[in-house]
Amino acid sequence: MKTTPILGVISIAIIIVILATNLGNSKLEPTKPEFLQVKTSLDRYGSEEVIHVCIKNKSDDEILFGDNFLGLNMFVRKSSGLWERYYPDIDIKLVSLSLKPGEVANLEIRCSGMDPGEYKLTFEGWEKENFNELITAQVNLIITPYPKIKVKSDKTEVRPRESLSLTVINDRLHDITFSDSTLGMKVYIKDDDEWMQIPSPLYSDGIELTLSPGQIYELDIPPLRASGRYRFMFYGVDSEDAVITGEKEITVIRR
Repeated sequence: MKTTPILGVISIAIIIVILATNLGNSKLEPTKPEFLQVKTSLDRYGSEEVIHVCIKNKSDDEILFGDNFLGLNMFVRKSSGLWERYYPDIDIKLVSLSLKPGEVANLEIRCSGMDPGEYKLTFEGWEKENFNELITAQVNLIITPYPKIKVKSDKTEVRPRESLSLTVINDRLHDITFSDSTLGMKVYIKDDDEWMQIPSPLYSDGIELTLSPGQIYELDIPPLRASGRYRFMFYGVDSEDAVITGEKEITVIRR
């Protein structure tokens, strides 16, 4: 019977380890997520962009928050896959301490110098008539060095001398202007561990081209002769003078 205290100590140690693991993971499960709706205007932002967040009270009661930022907390996903609390140097436009039923608040967050990666924004509040239950909701987003547009391809692998089509989509909020009809395209081929720029297979006419939000642009790429890994990069500037990029990698396989 002398083993009982040891088992008790082991049990307590196991519980402490489990709690520490959960805290380190910083995982917050939304409570009554239908009460609080959170959306961002985009699912990815450049590191210097303003993040636009829309929060709506979908409950029948007023929701109170602990600060003027609607109980905002930020987390970043580490290489281990776990979430870690993030304390950025941010500039936030003040909103409110509460939201009435059906009320919508728009939050603007400017995070200076955020590292590229996946982030989670959580918002915490309480129903005015019930302080015993925490209401949380969250939204995930990606931060990249520069704002990006979508680039799709009908193929991920092609054979030498096989044609290729690339689709560029302005899925952002503003017009984007490119230096020419190739959308400022630059082409790179992977040489060992480095990317080496090669001449573009498309002719640059030097005439500016603008894509409106939601507009789609197709580019037909002539057959690439050499096998290897290719990267197609596109560069433009939006109406707020932000540099916009897009990229797509394609492999040319041997016969």
